[in-house]
Amino acid sequence: RGAEAAKVFFANAEAEGADDAVELRRSAAFEYLKSGRIAEGIDVLRQVLAQVGFRLSSSPRRALPGLAWARLRATLRGQDFLPRAASEVPPALLRQVDVCWAAGVGLGMVDTFRAAELQTQGYLLALEAGEPYRAARAMCLEAAIVAVGGEGARDRALRLVSAAERIALAMQSDDLAAWVHGARAFAEYQVGHFAEAQRLAFASLTLLGEKCTGVAWGAASVELYLLWALYYRGDYARLASRVEERLTEARARKDLYARVNLTTGVPAFSWLATGRPEEARRLAQEALELWSDAHGAQLQHYWAHLSLATCDLYEGRGDDALHRVRALWPLIRRAFLLNVQAVAVEMHYLMGRACLAAASASSRPAPLIRGAVRHARCLDAMKVPWARGLAQLVFAGAREGVGDLEGARARWADAEGRLRAASMEGFAAAAQVRGAALIGGDAGQRAEAAALKHLADLGVADAPALVRTLAPSGAPGGRALVAPLQPLALPAPTVEPLR
Repeated sequence: RGAEAAKVFFANAEAEGADDAVELRRSAAFEYLKSGRIAEGIDVLRQVLAQVGFRLSSSPRRALPGLAWARLRATLRGQDFLPRAASEVPPALLRQVDVCWAAGVGLGMVDTFRAAELQTQGYLLALEAGEPYRAARAMCLEAAIVAVGGEGARDRALRLVSAAERIALAMQSDDLAAWVHGARAFAEYQVGHFAEAQRLAFASLTLLGEKCTGVAWGAASVELYLLWALYYRGDYARLASRVEERLTEARARKDLYARVNLTTGVPAFSWLATGRPEEARRLAQEALELWSDAHGAQLQHYWAHLSLATCDLYEGRGDDALHRVRALWPLIRRAFLLNVQAVAVEMHYLMGRACLAAASASSRPAPLIRGAVRHARCLDAMKVPWARGLAQLVFAGAREGVGDLEGARARWADAEGRLRAASMEGFAAAAQVRGAALIGGDAGQRAEAAALKHLADLGVADAPALVRTLAPSGAPGGRALVAPLQPLALPAPTVEPLR
């Protein structure tokens, strides 16, 4: 009931003194934001930020200079602080810390870079204030925002989490411990450590459920980390079960934030895994209608279009998928979401797949296959195992598209090995199916049957449709060619050991 609470807080703010009015408006903005009422939340947030001497940047681009400056200051300053009781800290400084924290939390999973600018400033203020609880809380949120940089940012993110963990242990605080597990889960997810992300997210949710109160927003965010990990690990049965349960709960409490996040992006794959593409498409369209677009492209818009493009691939509509992703790309670029490594991986992988699917039905496939190869190279250049495994899926589909069946077999095998090493079982099984189809004979049929059974065991209702979605071929009709087309210059498989 966040929106209802926000209205009460805001109404009371109009009748209280200046100090209480700031806190009440902060609470109103936070309740609006965490319940998904973003337009209302931003309007109130702007008011309360102005009252404490801050402002919300008008766009992600305008937030970047302030974020860069705050990050530099944070790096030079370090994590140490002089602990003080809240009663020893000037109330105005505590209000600034709390307002920046509310902005960072409320917008962090919506408008990443505008939130990050305020959050990092709030992190610096929390260290200046020295109140341990607020400092640890700010460290966890700062770690999550730093972690979106991917592999190169992981060490700094985990150092922040470790510092927060020491405070949580000293204070014996269950909710800080839950924040620590959640921040660490997010950092591990960003670099493709899905098994560890799943374990940590579950630990965070257990603490939030058993030891904490008033944490519905935090639990909804950490639940996303868990669902993302389940998807990439190929645990589709558990993914579908949890999405259905959490969606029922979100609807019951009128939680728009959780409802939209559960019906778009990775969680929405649960409807495809269970063979219900029409329901996946309906819910994604509904999410777009429910979510405000008054403040530009946000993560929820990206996730909804990701779902719709994935539905197109599942249903064999490659041209529609490609058209949709091409329209989405400039919006995501303007929102600087491609600076989030996980989003960049998803987008290059999605564009590569869309190019291959469109090529399989095109009379001029070569330009589309070349486009797929460009995006696969971008994935491979990220030098993280999960991205390189996905790159091999796209490279393999491109090899089929130009009729290089031997090269395609090698690529599918390479993709399968890399993806299995990264604990991405559904993706590995899709590569195995594709590779087995090129082996032929009894051996190929046995390998294909084993891979299809494995997908069924993971909770997949229509295995061929899932293979078409995760590992499309650029060959006519999505099948391997028997006669080569004009060959393209594709890079040779990398030979460094799997990690």
